[in-house]
Amino acid sequence: MKKRLTMIAAALIAAVLAAVPVRAEGWKLDNTGWWWQDEDGSWPAGEWRWLDGNGDGTEECYYFGPDGYLLTGTVTPDGYTVNGDGAWTEQGAVCTRQVPLYGPAADGGVSAQEAHAALPAYDAPVTEENIMALLDNLDPDGARILRDAAISPSAAYNPLMGWWNGAARITDALSTAVHEECHIAGFSDNSFIRRSYYVGGGYVVLDKTPVFDSQEMIGTIPQSLRTFRFDTYLGSTAPANMASRCEGPYGLLDEYNAYCWGTNNELKTFDYCMRSGKRAWSNSWLAQAEFRYYILRYMLYARDYHPDVYQGILNNYSFRQAFTMVDTRFEAVVRELHQKLPDYAIQFAKGEYDALMAEMEKPEYQEMRALLRP
Repeated sequence: MKKRLTMIAAALIAAVLAAVPVRAEGWKLDNTGWWWQDEDGSWPAGEWRWLDGNGDGTEECYYFGPDGYLLTGTVTPDGYTVNGDGAWTEQGAVCTRQVPLYGPAADGGVSAQEAHAALPAYDAPVTEENIMALLDNLDPDGARILRDAAISPSAAYNPLMGWWNGAARITDALSTAVHEECHIAGFSDNSFIRRSYYVGGGYVVLDKTPVFDSQEMIGTIPQSLRTFRFDTYLGSTAPANMASRCEGPYGLLDEYNAYCWGTNNELKTFDYCMRSGKRAWSNSWLAQAEFRYYILRYMLYARDYHPDVYQGILNNYSFRQAFTMVDTRFEAVVRELHQKLPDYAIQFAKGEYDALMAEMEKPEYQEMRALLRP
């Protein structure tokens, strides 16, 4: 009798355990195919999902059909290519991103699973949700910049949606927004002494040293090297209180940095835009040569005419660190973007770019650039 009761108890326990669903997060396989199960027992269906299935800190993006099964070796309903493993690819390369934390630090962040993972359509409504969804998927640096700008002391004066101003598509003003919000994110306090530069994953923060008005040195810039941005930032139309003038190389670096991340956004969203029919491209990449030149030209002028200012800047390790990080990143972005852009999008500014780069091949510029390395 005791043995019989024991067997009945064991059977009841087994039945109870069988009735409890196994809800471990991860990939699942059945006779139909692969699917992904979330921790709560649900699964994605009819949507994209960034997943780090093997826990290596890198996510790939997968599309799950309406039935919840992974699509492999095909083109998804919204026109993207996935390989035999189901991972989203561009030009044969698997698209990846590092596992991110979303939201300002004050919020504690949310997990990647809780983030909006689906890419919005090219003509999706211009809303903050769709803007951030696009950035979270394609340009995490741009997403970080916009979120940091939202908690900046000057955020109230530059609302995010103001950059679109009635634009029909998210991408119509996206790189401009990243550029402008980069200025706002770097405004770390109201002292006008401290400045922060986003350098990818974090900031270089520094205290500015004495400078002179950048316009003082423009007589040393030949007419042949005065591109269309020259007047805006240094020449006749540049107001005296513009940072590129009144903050010398610190303000020039702020512009250099903003153009870097705005151009990086164009690179990261290029394939998305091309697939959607975009054919008009900016020449923000030209700013890589322009602002490198302006900063080096300022330093050479300061060395000759303002030695105290020159030495103060050169002794500012954080400035040299920020300049070198921005300079290196922007150069890499332009190199990669030029491999993607059609010839017509490069040729109309290539002459100016080549002239500036050739000028900076001269020994005095090369020596100054080396001195600015930390």
